[in-house]
Amino acid sequence: MRKILYILGHLSDEDIDWMADIGQVLELADGKLLIQESVMIDHLFILLNGSAEVEASGVGVVAVLRAGDVVGEMAFVDQAPPSASVRAVGRLEYLAVEKHKLQERLDTDAPFAARFYKALAVFLSERLRKANTLARTPASEEDKFHHMLSRLHEAGKH
Repeated sequence: MRKILYILGHLSDEDIDWMADIGQVLELADGKLLIQESVMIDHLFILLNGSAEVEASGVGVVAVLRAGDVVGEMAFVDQAPPSASVRAVGRLEYLAVEKHKLQERLDTDAPFAARFYKALAVFLSERLRKANTLARTPASEEDKFHHMLSRLHEAGKH
């Protein structure tokens, strides 16, 4: 729930109503692809219920997404094809917002654009912080282990 506040918490009630009006709530069955790596998408997705796995070629599953996560945001921001696939784990319910409708509103409503991009920046920042923490955790645990071994080794010399 906290994740959805990154997006919705920066938007006005009118913004949220607009997204709900132009968006479409859809469901995806277990194992079905929401996004296929390297295939352009024409929607931005907000996960409402369920979860999905992010899979990168040659790497495997790199993340698990849950309600409140925004999906397709990178392809929206940089206009490049998705760098990973997103697959439903169990039944997945999501809001699909057409990118061209969203872009039209962003181009014509500066206050909405400011709120939307701020929300997206905060969301992406939190996602990057989480990824950095996860990337560091094994190394820091390994560092602790090696430090303990070093201390034991030094203690054995005395």
